[in-house]
Amino acid sequence: MRSHDIRSTASSMTLMGFSGIGKTTAIERVLSLYPQVILHEHPLNLMQVVWLKLNCPHDGSLKSLCLDFFLKMDSLLGTNYYEKFGNRRNSISSMVTQMGKIARLHCIGAIIIDEIQHLLATRDNNSEKMMNFFVTLINEVGVPVILIGTMRAKAVLQQDFRQARRGSGQGDMVWQQMKKDDDWYLLIESLWEYQWIQKRTSLTEEINQTLYEESQGIVDIAVKLFALAQGRAIETGSEMITPAVIKQVAKDDLKLVQPMLRALKDGRTSELEKYADIMPMDIEEYLVMRESKVDLRATIQKKKELNAQKRQEKQTTHIETIMSSLIALGIDIEVAQKAATKALKELDTEDLPSLMKSAINLAEQLSKPKRKVLKERKGTLLKIVEQAKKNKQSNYELLKEAGYIKSPLDEFAM
Repeated sequence: MRSHDIRSTASSMTLMGFSGIGKTTAIERVLSLYPQVILHEHPLNLMQVVWLKLNCPHDGSLKSLCLDFFLKMDSLLGTNYYEKFGNRRNSISSMVTQMGKIARLHCIGAIIIDEIQHLLATRDNNSEKMMNFFVTLINEVGVPVILIGTMRAKAVLQQDFRQARRGSGQGDMVWQQMKKDDDWYLLIESLWEYQWIQKRTSLTEEINQTLYEESQGIVDIAVKLFALAQGRAIETGSEMITPAVIKQVAKDDLKLVQPMLRALKDGRTSELEKYADIMPMDIEEYLVMRESKVDLRATIQKKKELNAQKRQEKQTTHIETIMSSLIALGIDIEVAQKAATKALKELDTEDLPSLMKSAINLAEQLSKPKRKVLKERKGTLLKIVEQAKKNKQSNYELLKEAGYIKSPLDEFAM
């Protein structure tokens, strides 16, 4: 009796990353190293498809994926699968079944599904149906499936532990923005060889840093900045790449991506959450990494200014309340304002009853007659006495001359 080993050894993997980081390009370069179709002659007489790359339909439709599969297979093998199985009479279930049969018949080595984040646009649990279909391909048909998507795909891939586990069969890969390390320097140095300008510009640390800051480590943006900077240099006649030119083309020619790049540069969670396709996998770790580049001092200063403004508004409200109460008690408006302001300054509290009590006491003190004139007269008398002593004159005579002493006869004259 012959035993059959039905255990599937197929595995899958997931590649997620920032948009423009080079996921699709890298996978296509790897796939190009393998022949896509191999003709096995006698005794097999089999046309084997080594790999097949499909794009996830824009609406996440499983039917559209099946039709794309039939078309790609017909294009490679010269068959008529699309005409045979892709007509309207065939249901989605039938198409899925035929797709599995064809995959098994031609011993497909791997199926690559790109732009998997499109499943977020599906309705009526279609995304779940397609993810279940991928699991079926792996388990029953034995075809490895490679899923590629932006960071938005995380919401799809982590809906179910089963799919998350399957997607990590060969380990999952997450490509975020490049760090400014040896890999970045190797990329820019290799890119720098392709200059079209008349005056060849040397790659300086300042230019490298500017490229990184304006692209935030996203390869596609860095390449575009390099090309656009050369175009601007040719247009202006300078024929040189400078940090200023790179910054200018980033501002003028890449306006649409500036909000996303600023969010990455500043590391503000509230801003990053708006752009799911560049949201780092671990946002807390990312923020710690970017902490030295985030202007924390400006944030703290802004917070202080906001708190000071709120406190000032509250103090103004307290002063107006206290003044109204003091005026109602018959105290002069000017005195009431001074008393309220002074009470708030001296006590440094927001407790209104305490402020009111202190303001009443201060208002009573401010309302008493001032003895400023008496103090001035006292100071003048001392000066007169000192002058008399200096001139060896009689205090009485000088005081009389100054009008401080009156003659008894003057009283009768009146």
